[in-house]
Amino acid sequence: MKTIGKRLLTTLGISMALVTGSVTAVAAEFPTKPVNIIVPYKAGGATDVMARIIAKAMQKQLGKPVVVQNRKGGGGAVAASYVKNRPADGYSVLVGASEISTWIPLTKEVDYKFEDFRHIAAVTEFQNALIANADAPFKNLEEMVEYARQNPGLKIAHQGAISELMLKQLAEKENLELRMITASGGAEIVQLLLAGQIDVGYSGGIHSSYPGKFEVISSLNKERLNDSPTKKSFAESGYNLAIPAHVVFMVKAGVDDTIVKVLEEAILEAATEEDFRKIVEDRMKAPLQLINAADITTIIDESQASLKLVASKK
Repeated sequence: MKTIGKRLLTTLGISMALVTGSVTAVAAEFPTKPVNIIVPYKAGGATDVMARIIAKAMQKQLGKPVVVQNRKGGGGAVAASYVKNRPADGYSVLVGASEISTWIPLTKEVDYKFEDFRHIAAVTEFQNALIANADAPFKNLEEMVEYARQNPGLKIAHQGAISELMLKQLAEKENLELRMITASGGAEIVQLLLAGQIDVGYSGGIHSSYPGKFEVISSLNKERLNDSPTKKSFAESGYNLAIPAHVVFMVKAGVDDTIVKVLEEAILEAATEEDFRKIVEDRMKAPLQLINAADITTIIDESQASLKLVASKK
């Protein structure tokens, strides 16, 4: 029996070595087919524009097509669920706000959790803001609150997740009657504003692409926005909440380290392209921030710990 046991263990050891060797070999050859970048918002928004420029540049690095797919819904949950349920092979890469993997699983019923993803790079920060049309009867958050108090039913659009919570917090604290609408992305919010169908909307930065059209009411980042230094942040105005701003690329947990390294290097190299810099710095008025896998993982792990505390107090 001991001899049979030893033979069995030896056979299992050889089998595991063969499997491990096979996985390593596949990782070393990555990619052998098109890589898909999954955008969790409607086409035309800030994330979509950035993803398409990154994808074009990544093709040169990887030598294979890089295809952008839009899977909107649930503030990013639909796209996250899709990636989570794909094979852990690196061919499905999600790009968007880090709150998709951090905040949403804490507060919504979704089929994924924070640990289902591996964060592999960040390239800039969303310029999260409440915006209104340039001719709106209010120019900052204080004026908007007073206007909403005098005009119950102010129509305001968000994209779910933390932006929704922030507006609910505002309404509760100021005793406002707000008519809140869920939009599928920044492009839709811009269209709703321009058509006069809403009064205020959440933007992740797309408003900067329409100079003269919109007024920033408040920064929803922790700090004031680069392009609107006179407008207070939501937190600065006393509401004690900010949206995590990093534009993050993530893959399903379990993707081989070798594949992660290939993707990380391709993304960060693509983000140095002049076309991307122009979109980020000149059009979105956002900082170019190239953060590697190790550093963005640390940042997001720390953010997750803070968000857990916020969620527990909801």
